[in-house]
Amino acid sequence: MFKKKEDEQEVKNQKNKEKVKTTQRSVVFDRIKELVKEQDLKVQENQPVMDVLTSESLKTIYDRVCNDFKSGKAPLKKTQGNKEKLEDEKKLRVYVVGLCSNWLRRDPKLNGDEKFPV
Repeated sequence: MFKKKEDEQEVKNQKNKEKVKTTQRSVVFDRIKELVKEQDLKVQENQPVMDVLTSESLKTIYDRVCNDFKSGKAPLKKTQGNKEKLEDEKKLRVYVVGLCSNWLRRDPKLNGDEKFPV
């Protein structure tokens, strides 16, 4: 009987994970966190992550976020403008650079207001 309850809880947990909606913000955060770990960058408490990113690091983040949009991992409303972004690498890149810049400034985990979770 106990085994069955554990199994039921596991199924519920899996369904809850599936319900969690991916946002553009979470995609940007995940890509930045991934790169910080890969490059073993040290982010001090109350330090904006932008302080430790190089221009090459940012290019890598932009590439990964662009790929997430192209593959459908990152959400993008189905509008004519967004369709054009997906079809034109340059337009998508401009959008992604602005998106990343925005979240590097606004997300408390990235701008130094909260501790960066490594």
